[in-house]
Amino acid sequence: MNKYTHEKMMVYEEEYFAEELNIKSWIALIKEKIKNVPRHHRKDIIIKIEGDEAYRDSFASIIIYYTRLITDIEKELTADKIERDRIRMEDQERETLAKLKAKYEGNG
Repeated sequence: MNKYTHEKMMVYEEEYFAEELNIKSWIALIKEKIKNVPRHHRKDIIIKIEGDEAYRDSFASIIIYYTRLITDIEKELTADKIERDRIRMEDQERETLAKLKAKYEGNG
């Protein structure tokens, strides 16, 4: 059974290298990026801003995302994919086993 019930929906991810933006530009950027988020998910938006320095240069990474429930159809599709992958893996293992048996137990 699929244990996943939520999915992280990436809205925006970017690194800014030694770039400065004033507050109006930041607000405009964020507003622009969240326009595509369904209105009922906007309360769930997470904005993660991290800064770092490397070799005397600085940069910031910005990640905007929200988490939503996975639909029943998505759960079924995921469960079906997991089962198909399991069957494919088992078939590959059986094929490998047959080859190894032929190599080590066969006439040759």
